Amino acid sequence: MTQQGKVSVVNILSIVLTVSLALMIVWMRVSPDRVEVVKPAVKDRVLSKPEMHASVQLASISLPPPPPLQMKAEALTPQPQPVKPTAQVVSHKVQVSPTSPTVTPKNTLQEGRTLLRMLEFGKGPSIVIAWPQSRIQQNQLYDRFKSCYGMKVALLKGMSELYTLHSDPGSPWQPNTDKVSGFMRNPSGQMSRLEQQDLDRIRIRHHLYQGTPVRLFPRKVDAVLLGSLRQIVGDSYQPGSQIQAHYSQTARGVIVHQIIIDGIEKPGQILLPPVHRC
Repeated sequence: MTQQGKVSVVNILSIVLTVSLALMIVWMRVSPDRVEVVKPAVKDRVLSKPEMHASVQLASISLPPPPPLQMKAEALTPQPQPVKPTAQVVSHKVQVSPTSPTVTPKNTLQEGRTLLRMLEFGKGPSIVIAWPQSRIQQNQLYDRFKSCYGMKVALLKGMSELYTLHSDPGSPWQPNTDKVSGFMRNPSGQMSRLEQQDLDRIRIRHHLYQGTPVRLFPRKVDAVLLGSLRQIVGDSYQPGSQIQAHYSQTARGVIVHQIIIDGIEKPGQILLPPVHRC
């Protein structure tokens, strides 16, 4: 073989070796056992498709309606049907006016007796007399009415049966109508603690589960009250008229004042006559 032929063979072998080496290097780089995945460096994380389109489904919730507003108000109590002409007793804050003229029992007792008989037969005005608002004053007034003014409390069953603490158990009380007024008061609203205790004792004594509380006074006390009201309101004292007033205690005794008839206030005070010395 010539010198030129040897050179050609060497060149061919060199080329073959070079190609083989290149193929080996390529195979080693693409071998799956030696592949390293390189993630592109990004500044912002790219959300996958489910994350990008994720949505929040709100459940439908039925809320209960808001509670009604609690209004602090005093309910007006309808006036009960009177058994006889009666006076409703309610509680109000009162002030005694020292300048109001005071009507005394003098010159009012006789006329008052006539007015009381008329009232007992249903011929007279509607009379509402308010007690003090203070519970302490209510207890004091109740005790004073019982001790000094002869007031009695009873439970009225039906139209005519009266039960008291002093009547025999189960037996109605028979009042002496010559001494006890038929002008019965029907308490309305808050009563004193002492009065409520007496009424509970009456219920227990007579085994009563029903009955209307009433207050009764001696005829003299009610006669002075009605005669004095007639003197203060004048000719406005008529059947069907509406009279409102307040009880208050003073050093001299219990007075009736702040007298209003048919919406018109009248000056004057009534000093009730006690029947016992206190």
